[in-house]
Amino acid sequence: MWIRLFLLLAALLPSAVRAQDLTGHGGPVRALAVLGDRLASAGFDQAIILWNPSSGRAERVIRWHQGAVHALATLPDGRFASAGEDARLAIWGPGDAPEHILEGHAEPIAGLAAGPAGLASAAWDGTVRLWNLATGTARILLGHQGNVNAVAFAGGRLHSTGQDGTLRRWDMDGTSLTRAEVGFPRTALLALPDGSLVSAGADGHVH
Repeated sequence: MWIRLFLLLAALLPSAVRAQDLTGHGGPVRALAVLGDRLASAGFDQAIILWNPSSGRAERVIRWHQGAVHALATLPDGRFASAGEDARLAIWGPGDAPEHILEGHAEPIAGLAAGPAGLASAAWDGTVRLWNLATGTARILLGHQGNVNAVAFAGGRLHSTGQDGTLRRWDMDGTSLTRAEVGFPRTALLALPDGSLVSAGADGHVH
């Protein structure tokens, strides 16, 4: 009887999700991005790896940054951006050298987000920068007190959060529209399809 009951429960329960290990990095992985049907990863080993998820194989390994790579972002035109400890942003096409290099931050870059207004970067120099990829210039958004760790576009606006425990909303001209106290330092920010935001941080909670 117990055997039949166990088999019945096993049939009703959803099957376990099987994970596929993509092995290739030589240290902690810090960033992920979806590039069409490919996956990009980057980490402390200074490498960016482009994977074929179906085969589990690395198709391309890029080593260009001088330090850990902390952030990746997919651009609307299919290219992608990377940034990290060396405070530089690189825009990548199909080649092994960056198509554009964007410089201006004085400290490591912790977060990237691509949106209709351009590419946003968050850095430990306390600034957010909104980059015009056509000209290579950036608006500098000031207001955070301490490291800025994450940026996201939602509802037609740019949002940022960081070590000061605030969530800020910016207009595209660089004007700070709102500032909300969210408590503990925040380390991650994600825009959902309905325009709302998810943040996570040092308190161990997702908001």
